[in-house]
Amino acid sequence: MTHAQLRDRLGDWMAINAKRVAPSVRTDILNLVQRELCRKYDLRYNEFLDSFDITTGANAYTLPAAWSRPYEFWYVDPDTRGVVFMKFLLLDEFDNLYPDPTAKARPKHYTIWNDQLYLGPTPDLSVTVNRTYYGYVPDLSADGDHNGFTDQAWDLMLFKGLGEMARYGIEDERVPVWQAKAAELEGDLVREHARSKSMGRRSVGTEPG
Repeated sequence: MTHAQLRDRLGDWMAINAKRVAPSVRTDILNLVQRELCRKYDLRYNEFLDSFDITTGANAYTLPAAWSRPYEFWYVDPDTRGVVFMKFLLLDEFDNLYPDPTAKARPKHYTIWNDQLYLGPTPDLSVTVNRTYYGYVPDLSADGDHNGFTDQAWDLMLFKGLGEMARYGIEDERVPVWQAKAAELEGDLVREHARSKSMGRRSVGTEPG
């Protein structure tokens, strides 16, 4: 379902109250909904995969604009041709292990502070790092915009958006029903995506609560 279709569907469900919620406001509500879902859960829809180049002597790199939280970082050592998976450290652990940023070696760890990614040890090579992470999908803007949420979880987007209307002064006796349906669909989606990472088995992934 496209952005325009979902925005209009919100108006259809609100019936007479649709006049009180401008299309631009409905767009804002849909964007707030998908940002909340991206912030709370590790879903297929907010998975990102990219790569970036690191250079000898540089240990700080700016995070992507869509960044929320890391999943995996790895590179191929040009000498051994082996794959090196870098492990995440908390900032205090990182600072304790790598107090001297001028000391260079093959990077084994990373940490995050503010909008910066720090590698430790400081790289002694220039190489491409592959990165997977969870982030925020682009806001819906153009009428034809769509993404995983609007294509495959449009029902959740619809009912969660409708349930949000009470916060913005819309009084409708159906709001509790919409909110309950949204909660049901949200739980189902999280469990579905958690199981997809365990070959269909029930996973100990992030569950709603």
